[in-house]
Amino acid sequence: MQKVLTFLKRHYEKLILGLVLIGLIAVGATLPKQIKEVNETPDPPPNPPAQTGLMTNMNLAPLVAAIEQVTNPPPLTLSGEHNLFNPVVWKRKSNGQLVKILKTGADALVVSNIVPEYMKIVLDRPGGEGYFMYVVSPSGKRTNEYVKLNEKAPHTKLYELTGTNGSGDEVKLELQLLDTGEKVSVTEKEPYERVEGYIADLWYQPDLKSYPKEHVNDTFTLDGDQYKVVAITNNAVTVQEASTTEKTTINWNGKPGAARRP
Repeated sequence: MQKVLTFLKRHYEKLILGLVLIGLIAVGATLPKQIKEVNETPDPPPNPPAQTGLMTNMNLAPLVAAIEQVTNPPPLTLSGEHNLFNPVVWKRKSNGQLVKILKTGADALVVSNIVPEYMKIVLDRPGGEGYFMYVVSPSGKRTNEYVKLNEKAPHTKLYELTGTNGSGDEVKLELQLLDTGEKVSVTEKEPYERVEGYIADLWYQPDLKSYPKEHVNDTFTLDGDQYKVVAITNNAVTVQEASTTEKTTINWNGKPGAARRP
């Protein structure tokens, strides 16, 4: 008995391996028969799907919208008020407070007011064979002159006196403007006036600074860059940066002082 136990102790691995091999041989011997049975026995056909009726009134709008959103993505905006590609500028006010500046240069300009400049032709009074007149330029300069019928204004060369109507204080003079050919009339109470240009008040938020009474061709400096006013209309101001010649138009909302911030 002792010898049997010793033998099993020394060779039990071989006995287990032998049993496993015998089992594999037995399975291998029966495998061809099982394959043959499987091949000879076809699978039953699947059951037909249940008839649930035709699908109608399907709402495909969400799917169509999703496809359009994928095929037409919104444009990528690298400018604006985000700071991924646009660092924020901070400035310190006189009271020590830090202020975040989202725009600088011409983009930060606002128009606080636009005022028209007029040229006026005024009848002062009749005198002898002619009339005492004066012209007020947009700058406010007054030019006096004496004009007779069918004569041109001797100093300003702006008009010709082509006719008169009435007399005394009620006289009306008919004038022809020499630069445009336009025919106009003036009396002592109703002078002729024409818009010759505009002046604008600008406000620069980053520096909390105003630029009042800017005329065309006036220059000013923003953050070290020089700008020039190249055009002023009744509702917009166009400025040009000297270093890049880039032009920027700032629209006005038509309310004097409305865009200005104290």
